Amino acid sequence: MLGSAGPIAASQRIRRAVAVAAPADALGMLGVQWKWLRHRAASWLMAQPCASAATSTLTEIKPSAKVAQGDSDTRAFRYCIRCAHARVKAPSLQRIVDSTSMSNAVLNILAISGSARQASTNTAFLHAMRDATPEDISLGVFHRLDRLPVFCPDLEGSRTPAEIEHFMARIAAADGIIFSSPEYVRAIPGGLKNAIDWMVSRHEIIAKPIALAHASHRGDDMLASLRLVLSTVSSGFLETAFLRVPLMGQSPDAIAEQLKRPDHAAQIKVFLSAFATHIRTLQAAKAWQAQAFGLQ
Repeated sequence: MLGSAGPIAASQRIRRAVAVAAPADALGMLGVQWKWLRHRAASWLMAQPCASAATSTLTEIKPSAKVAQGDSDTRAFRYCIRCAHARVKAPSLQRIVDSTSMSNAVLNILAISGSARQASTNTAFLHAMRDATPEDISLGVFHRLDRLPVFCPDLEGSRTPAEIEHFMARIAAADGIIFSSPEYVRAIPGGLKNAIDWMVSRHEIIAKPIALAHASHRGDDMLASLRLVLSTVSSGFLETAFLRVPLMGQSPDAIAEQLKRPDHAAQIKVFLSAFATHIRTLQAAKAWQAQAFGLQ
């Protein structure tokens, strides 16, 4: 009940209740901006019609089970709200995830090579990955960073170069993105950083699921920097999804043959399947959010 404390105390109780229903780690790993979502959830709850505010109650608030078979990390939440005037029940995120995971829809993943070199190890790595791609994933490769103009804020908006518009269209069409890049002077190659700079002020990259692959036993300084940059531009960056196969010094043909080995093919399938689960969970979370709170 609201009692004499008024709506402020009630709002605080609602926020605590929703926090119990969906702890930060439940959605944080999904890349969802949890604090914002929790605030919207509390606002939505306060806006629900009640015959008497003094008799409002929140019940049956509990975390849900695992949302995807075989995925021990990904969890979601649900809650049920009862009030004196009406019972309002939000859809179960688990049900939405289950229905999404059973969908036959093919995920479109764009793999971006951080090198523009014709015989690039990373480009060959990404091309060879396609042979081990599960049937529910379509993997395309972009490796022409050399065709992208140097980023300049003066060229944004209506003056954006056609090459950038085409590149961003591929970003927008992708359900997820995989980056694989060499290390130049212990840092991100200029061409890749230039491509990311073009993404920063645009909507296509926001909350886009992103994972990393790496074709070398070296490059940890670059990887640390790239993780920082990608987690800044997209809340969908999945740091735990990482595939590393040492391939330095090998030709594209040799890389293709090596990745056909059963052990490497299994590694690729596990990596892509984990990333696909992450993508579908984020898609389901967005659908749940829209249904539960009327958010787009």
